[in-house]
Amino acid sequence: MTRVTKAEKERRIEEALQALIDGYGTSTLASHLSEKWGCTRRNALYYIKKADIRLQKDLKKVDKKDITARLINLLELNIQKSMRQNNYGAAIGGIRLMKDLVLDNDSRPKKFKHGRSTAYYG
Repeated sequence: MTRVTKAEKERRIEEALQALIDGYGTSTLASHLSEKWGCTRRNALYYIKKADIRLQKDLKKVDKKDITARLINLLELNIQKSMRQNNYGAAIGGIRLMKDLVLDNDSRPKKFKHGRSTAYYG
């Protein structure tokens, strides 16, 4: 296999980063990129890992309010789509998630009446 230039490595990391942002899963993305670039799956996973590290660094710079607003927007779109498709279970799940995201902004685990944490029970 031929060596890849620094510019090509950077281009591959950027491509993997964009795919992660678009919502592709690691396994599917690794298979796709290894075929596309003609490299091993292990090499594709290397680029995905580098892209993921860059994504995490970028997320640390973003304000939590912006992220929360984006998540609420995506949830609203998914709830509307679920309702149009008569998938009420998914819609209810989205509504519950939005409630937890917006109203229960407490990071501590909730307690049952008997005092046990819900962390072990779901």
